Amino acid sequence: MKTTPLRYSKAQRNGFTLMELLTVIAVLALLGSIVAATASTIFETAAKTKEVSVARNLITTYLLFPAEHSGRLMQSNGREDNLSVRGFDNTVFPQGDFAALRWPWKLANLSPDGTHMLFIEEHDEWHQELLRGRNSYTISGSPSFGINKYFVGGDYESTSLSPSATKSIFNKTARYPREYCVTRLHSAFKASDLIVFCSSSTKSYGWSEGTTGNYYVSPPIMPNGLRWGSYSEEKPGTMGNVDLRREGGTEAVVANLDGSVELLNEEELRDMRRWSNQAAIADNPNFSDFSN
Repeated sequence: MKTTPLRYSKAQRNGFTLMELLTVIAVLALLGSIVAATASTIFETAAKTKEVSVARNLITTYLLFPAEHSGRLMQSNGREDNLSVRGFDNTVFPQGDFAALRWPWKLANLSPDGTHMLFIEEHDEWHQELLRGRNSYTISGSPSFGINKYFVGGDYESTSLSPSATKSIFNKTARYPREYCVTRLHSAFKASDLIVFCSSSTKSYGWSEGTTGNYYVSPPIMPNGLRWGSYSEEKPGTMGNVDLRREGGTEAVVANLDGSVELLNEEELRDMRRWSNQAAIADNPNFSDFSN
């Protein structure tokens, strides 16, 4: 009877077949994908938590202004009477300077963190570049959150959308009713649902490393007839500069007038009751008649 040598028999038992090797490779690949997915989830959760923290700090600081000004809200874009807005080296901005008119520097003046409070971690490199270049204008134009300026605080630099706008240069009666824009805390119909700040983005500042923020976000339906289109990460202006950067690109972080912070998806953000006092009063998610 012919037998197999012992040395050959051991080698045969200790070796791997092609099928076994392929199985090991497949298992390792599966484990690698699980680890990568877990790491991605951990990073996203951490980024979301940090953004919520930034939003909470923003709205808390924002509410310091009405507390010190008899309930009057900070103008989202406009001159504040008897208020000196300071930039780099504590230097007062000249009257009419765009950086002084917009809310970011006004808010930064109220916080010991200065302009750092305006940017989330993903935009920190952009912020550092602006600091190195002492670019006060672009800091005012590209924070990580945009303000609901047409319906909260007011865009007083607009001739037609300002809360103080008149029907024409001849007809000095108000263009919009009082409920059009909330300028005082007590006039908010439902402060817990009224968006003040929202995750924002833009492509207009030429930042080669990716998106930056934008200082304002437009509502789904504008008094001038403009409406949101489909969401596009590459063209944030199609949805009012809103950035759905959380939860895998499906939600934005918002801060409400009562100081609360939450995440809203696209459908929830398209509800005009979250943006407009008039829409909330009318209980109409598609509200569009701003003249009454």
